[in-house]
Amino acid sequence: MVTNNEPDGKIIKIIKYLISFLFVFVLSGIVRYIADWIYQGQLHWMVFVYAGVCGLGLALINDGGYRFETDYRIQVTTGAALCTFLEFLVGKVFNSNYAIWDYRELWGTLNIFDDQVNLIFVGLWVIIAAIAIPVLDVVQWQLGIGKKPFYRMGKKYFYPWGEQDE
Repeated sequence: MVTNNEPDGKIIKIIKYLISFLFVFVLSGIVRYIADWIYQGQLHWMVFVYAGVCGLGLALINDGGYRFETDYRIQVTTGAALCTFLEFLVGKVFNSNYAIWDYRELWGTLNIFDDQVNLIFVGLWVIIAAIAIPVLDVVQWQLGIGKKPFYRMGKKYFYPWGEQDE
């Protein structure tokens, strides 16, 4: 029998983490890719890649610092802020000619960020973060590398998949 203390068990756990991160990368990329297609009617591969990286950022925040005891609203807000910051960086480096996205004429565009960030898409990042965080938690729980997810909002705890197993 292989346990997580044996080398093979650690390799399996790493593979399971990679599967869960790949899932979030692809899910984030697809959601943003579809949003861009709806908004612009065109697609650019960089949108998929940077959205996937944002999803990985969410996963790393989720696994690295925030756990279930952290207020869910803080997790979502931090994740959306990270994704917005990454959108700005990608925009400055790869979208200076506005060929990938162009928010200049769209309501909610923030000029202080050189027109690379728009409040509508910040809202989209909030939605993606709110979905991606529990999705990653459930995927990791089902793969056996995380515990059963629960969430805290204020002083209330929510157990969408039933109470914690001891």
